[in-house]
Amino acid sequence: MDPTLKDQTFNSFFIDRVRDIDRRDLSHDLIKLADPQLKRELIDAFKYQEFINSPNYGKEVIIISSPLVDVDIDPNLYELTNSSFYGMWHIPYVIKDQVIKRQFNCLINRTDAFRQSWLYALHRQGMIDDGYVSFNMSLARIPYLKGLTQVEAFDHHYREHFEVFSEEHQVLRKQIPFKNFIETGNIADQIMQSRVTVCLETYVHDNHVISFSEKIFRCLQLPRPWLLFSVQGAVQYLRDMGFDVLDDVVDHSYDTMENLVDRQVEILAVCKKMYDLNTENIFPRLATAAKHNQHILSKWYESWGEDLIITIANAKKKLDTLNT
Repeated sequence: MDPTLKDQTFNSFFIDRVRDIDRRDLSHDLIKLADPQLKRELIDAFKYQEFINSPNYGKEVIIISSPLVDVDIDPNLYELTNSSFYGMWHIPYVIKDQVIKRQFNCLINRTDAFRQSWLYALHRQGMIDDGYVSFNMSLARIPYLKGLTQVEAFDHHYREHFEVFSEEHQVLRKQIPFKNFIETGNIADQIMQSRVTVCLETYVHDNHVISFSEKIFRCLQLPRPWLLFSVQGAVQYLRDMGFDVLDDVVDHSYDTMENLVDRQVEILAVCKKMYDLNTENIFPRLATAAKHNQHILSKWYESWGEDLIITIANAKKKLDTLNT
């Protein structure tokens, strides 16, 4: 390891004492401390086209946590974080069954056009009352909605993209922000009291970038089936990292579909088919998967800090090579 990095208190002892919610921000600060010329993209999916078109392309090295698929970027210009980076999302849930109260859950916090389409689609399919459904309409990090109320933002997306959902829009706009249950303060309760989770990942629009957040790692560590709305190949990437994705319980064939609308339609269809799933009968199988996935993330939790230091050191070496 680069000794200069160690001298700057880059160690997992320090990292492991920071609250989980702050760890990504801390990672950003550590990278900048290592070298201001190092760039990073650890929270949102990597904006690779912006990077390629930047006037500084070829002069900077970026650290990313989102694997790239068929993107023409010189590997000497970026460093991918170790898979252990996801260890920050390890949660030692108690593996205990709960009574099923609803067929599914679909919990949406931030707004954007495609997230809004899920609310319309669930209503059109007659599914919305079958599940724990929320659309909190958070406008954070959506610059083009700045200054709008939640209802105005809802109307904006409708006018721009979704006039085909006119009937659904008129019904739902009166209920924004939407939530058909009382929160317990623990999302795991809604997951465990549902047969299946419809997990909407943050980044779904570009199949060249696979980006994960706490949402899917929460599902992986709980003994319930899940369906992942992400980019094409995201479920396969989870398999490749060693996670148990319950292939014998869930039909994840939607993961191979290139078009995101096709994936959405198929996920809704599979969700409906799972209404008859007897989670009590298969709970031992669900528990085995959750324990397996918790174990992977637990090991990564122990090493992610040191691995991040190595990632930074490798990126710094690439930057030093560029500058020589």
